[in-house]
Amino acid sequence: MVVDLVKRAGRGVTMDLNYVWSRQEGDTYSAVTEYNGYYTPVQDFSNLSQAAHTITNYDLANVVKGYVSYELPFGKGRRWLQDRGRVVNAIAGGWTTAGIVLYYTGQPFNVGVTSPYLYPLWGNFYPNFTTSGFTGTMDPSKFQEARNNVPVAPTFYMPNTVASNPANGQLGTGPARIPELRCPGAANENASLLKYVPFGSEGQYKLSFRVDFYNLFNRHTYNIVGCGGGSASIGAANFGQVTGVADNPRTGQFAVRFDF
Repeated sequence: MVVDLVKRAGRGVTMDLNYVWSRQEGDTYSAVTEYNGYYTPVQDFSNLSQAAHTITNYDLANVVKGYVSYELPFGKGRRWLQDRGRVVNAIAGGWTTAGIVLYYTGQPFNVGVTSPYLYPLWGNFYPNFTTSGFTGTMDPSKFQEARNNVPVAPTFYMPNTVASNPANGQLGTGPARIPELRCPGAANENASLLKYVPFGSEGQYKLSFRVDFYNLFNRHTYNIVGCGGGSASIGAANFGQVTGVADNPRTGQFAVRFDF
């Protein structure tokens, strides 16, 4: 489902924001699934519907994104300070602020059994999941990075008690990804403030000022074993471990441009 909110140049506002609610299922998600050395996510070929209704490892249930642009109401032809003279208009008038936003919930947490078992040929085995008593995931923003290459109290986003290997001769109870176990989502905001100053007999010259900020609120995403393409192996010491920060801090830039 997609909901799109659009406003085109009304009272200084231009906007296009959309919300996507989805669930992506499938029994294959890679062009090399059948290639030698890779395994299909199908466990039981006599029960293909189980695999067909498995959520993909890149499923994002909720996504919000878009942009908003607003012409500030100051200066000549605007609501405020419209008759304060050329100097005030040159300083306060003609400014536009704009922002781009992106928010989304996390993809499924991915778990792999210790051995693929190879039954049937190129098939896979599902883990056994136990989410009863599960108190929820850890806030990865509380992760502390190592100091001088010395680990500081390794932090785990997901406890290894949620999954276990099936017993020999038995099939696992669930696919490697279940909706109840999700990786953290992400948020990002970029903002700009810009001003165009035309001058000359026919406005043939234009001076522009621009300030841009990327990752305005200094948000972060994290490298987590089991999120972002890899899988968390049952019994591994790093199951669900937060290993570091994955993105860049807030940055800004300022520019002046003269067109003639």
